[in-house]
Amino acid sequence: MANKKYNERNFRLLSDDKKIIVVNCWSENTSYGFRHLAVLSDINHETHTTIQTKAKCTYYNRTWESYTYQSVLKNVIDKHFGKDTESVERYKAKADELGDESHLFKSVAMINAFGSLLTDNQKDKNAWDKRMIEAGISGVSFPDNWDELPEEEKTARLQKVNELMKENK
Repeated sequence: MANKKYNERNFRLLSDDKKIIVVNCWSENTSYGFRHLAVLSDINHETHTTIQTKAKCTYYNRTWESYTYQSVLKNVIDKHFGKDTESVERYKAKADELGDESHLFKSVAMINAFGSLLTDNQKDKNAWDKRMIEAGISGVSFPDNWDELPEEEKTARLQKVNELMKENK
């Protein structure tokens, strides 16, 4: 049975010699949790060939990664480059640069502050903040009962999130 792909993300890693490595990552549910999968495509423009390498990481409940797909991305790089430790370290460093989305936090917080100028009431402001957080930060999720919460509770939670995003270094 084929599993449904979700949260698909592509990483384009450009080396110093202008070689492009593309890694397609996605998540799938399993009977015991979920897994992250990756396919690395090493494209040689001179010979018009592509070498693909695959990797996966399975989880029971959650990951402890700095960014989504960090482990599977590093695994597929290790697998593809093998003993070429120089290439492995170089591409892992480039992957970490791409995966770090912490700079987005302050931007989303600033956009949320702008939303208070555009909205007329607290309900619209809360809807704005939630929409901007979901659009600006990948992998974020809100509780299933979010729509049932009173507006005061939504406001308190969103204010805490905005304060944390502003403080992010």
